[in-house]
Amino acid sequence: MIETARGLNYVMRIDTSKNRLRVKFFGDITDPAENKDIPANVKDACTRLAAGFTCLADFTEVGLFGLPDIAQQVQETLAVVHVRKVASVWSKEGFAKIVVQRSADHAAGGYAEKRKVFSDMAEAEAWLNS
Repeated sequence: MIETARGLNYVMRIDTSKNRLRVKFFGDITDPAENKDIPANVKDACTRLAAGFTCLADFTEVGLFGLPDIAQQVQETLAVVHVRKVASVWSKEGFAKIVVQRSADHAAGGYAEKRKVFSDMAEAEAWLNS
């Protein structure tokens, strides 16, 4: 796996053997200045993968997610670059999950139909591999 970006609240990696983008978010994602590069970092990582790639977004360690604009930008970027499937993994219900879900519902390019939410990492991986 190759790390492509790291910030205060995230780490991005690509797994070229699975043609997969992996993004792990953690902590309270509330500071726009600290997280402004997330959409550009996603776009850059996607250029390193082949068409039809999958994405695993790990939100299991997120407290707050107070940046719906950034969430929507990321999801629209994924739609534009033709991601095949996106698995979002959450450990708990909460406001952060609602923010990301609303952004997904508003993202263009049929993004919401490509996305599925999980509470188990193994199930998410199995769905992406299918």
